Amino acid sequence: SSSIIAQYDIPRVALRSEFQLPSLLNTVLSPLAAHIVLTLFMQVVAFTGMYVLLMRRIPGCGSPIVCIGVALCYALLPFWPPGVLGVAGLPLVLYAFLGLHQEERHWHLWAIILLFPFFSSLITVGFFFLCFATGIFLYDLLVRRQFNLAFFCGLALMSVAYLLVEYRLVSNALDPVFPSHRQEAFPSFVSYEKGLSRAWGNLLNGQYHVHSLQSKVIWPVI
Repeated sequence: SSSIIAQYDIPRVALRSEFQLPSLLNTVLSPLAAHIVLTLFMQVVAFTGMYVLLMRRIPGCGSPIVCIGVALCYALLPFWPPGVLGVAGLPLVLYAFLGLHQEERHWHLWAIILLFPFFSSLITVGFFFLCFATGIFLYDLLVRRQFNLAFFCGLALMSVAYLLVEYRLVSNALDPVFPSHRQEAFPSFVSYEKGLSRAWGNLLNGQYHVHSLQSKVIWPVI
């Protein structure tokens, strides 16, 4: 964590973990080849995850043709490549957790949960998905008075996997090697009207760095 990358004069901990897929691919492939492989990988996982989620976890979702169409539309979204499966893999990991919730014990469900942290980021997606899944667990525990051991073990497995993959981030949080640039960031506030305008713009056109093509494809179809 304390080693310095001389080319940029920053500590190694400032970059993403070497256990994540983009870091591994860029050690064996050229940047263009790594980008192509990542893009194809994300689209295949996005299609597969959405299809099995709809077919096996969502009752009354329609015919297989409809599920294929929805999964294809999801897979063709222009996902953010550095995020890898952060968004593209959410249907698949949700499929795995819902399987545990329904008391399925197939080994592939555990494999999906274990591998997801190696293909996503804790700070952009993992933390929020874990909060969502924890909400389901607490609802079962407090409202339905049911303790789902398998679901709890799934939460624990993903949490531990994230901590191991993001060990540099964890160590820097406990013992900072360098001050974060966010310490100097000044929060900018906008008016209520400006906030609504930005929200409407994102809804129509997507976020500025990863346009989802809503205005060209999704909205006309709707």
